Amino acid sequence: MVINEIEANMQLEKRLCKGVSFYVLGPLVTDIGAGYDHISGAIGGEL
Repeated sequence: MVINEIEANMQLEKRLCKGVSFYVLGPLVTDIGAGYDHISGAIGGEL
């Protein structure tokens, strides 16, 4: 997913779930970034 589409996607999911907590399946950036913490940190900094 392109980084500038994340916020709109999360708002859509929250509206569809009517505020109920949900779990997003799939690997997280930090899950696959072991040993590449500088990349994960850069992505966090971008957000």
